Amino acid sequence: MYAYVTQYLSGTDKLRVNSFQLYTLDGSQTGIIITDTSVQQQMWISRINMIIHNLTTRTITELNQTFLPSEQVLYATWVYERITNSKLNCLPQWKPLFLVFKGSDLYIFDDNKPPPLCSYDFICCSRVYPIVEILIEIVASKSRLDDREYCFTLTLPNDLLTQCRYLNFEIKNDLDEFLTNWQRSLYMSVYALKSRAFGCMYQGQICRFLIDISNGFEMSNNESNIVLWSFTFDQLQSSSDNGRDKIYFEFKRDSVLNGNQPTIHIEVQCQHLRVLIHVINAFLTVKLLGKRDEAID
Repeated sequence: MYAYVTQYLSGTDKLRVNSFQLYTLDGSQTGIIITDTSVQQQMWISRINMIIHNLTTRTITELNQTFLPSEQVLYATWVYERITNSKLNCLPQWKPLFLVFKGSDLYIFDDNKPPPLCSYDFICCSRVYPIVEILIEIVASKSRLDDREYCFTLTLPNDLLTQCRYLNFEIKNDLDEFLTNWQRSLYMSVYALKSRAFGCMYQGQICRFLIDISNGFEMSNNESNIVLWSFTFDQLQSSSDNGRDKIYFEFKRDSVLNGNQPTIHIEVQCQHLRVLIHVINAFLTVKLLGKRDEAID
């Protein structure tokens, strides 16, 4: 239960040939297990992973019996993080950490903290992030930092220590499964939240900027509650930001697809710019996922 198998030399991006190691929940490990062929190697790894998956699934099922429906554990996995040692002449290191999608939050168990065995372990977890506030991006092959494939970045705007983590799965199927479960968790989180409001400045006024999954974008005066403007998600043409405190929108004046239709440019100032950008990205992603599912149906 909660064990994991690795083909890489410990802490590096170098793959072993015809061998692997098994690490257990408490951090202990087997010796290097050597097979005669790569086919045997993959067979052993596949079967061990199947047993680990079944045991972990059973544990999560038992945990979920103690949680409310809105707080269920939806997905849990080991992943590897690339750490660059600040000391001179030290090569980058890779270390394992445990990720959990639970309810509307992402839990990260790192710094040698073991995966959760009971509900209290979630209460003690210090790294908890709303799923709508995180940003996940696949790393293109030309942008990889070393020889490990199947990498992605996890950006956490409110983490003062590590705002962007560089993570890796050993095989493509694990990365694909992670992305599928992230999209599912994001979809459920956004529809549970329905809307998110931010305090901001617009044309010298203290305002309230609302992102609503059903209605789109709305700006209202904070004192009078008068709606200054509103646009649907389909009306958003583009957006950009200055990297500090301002975001710029370009909206179509109506939702009719017409290349000659005039656009309106809007500038919004927000102290929590990174969070705002991530939330907008989350809501737009969920809208695209909904359209994709409708197209498949």
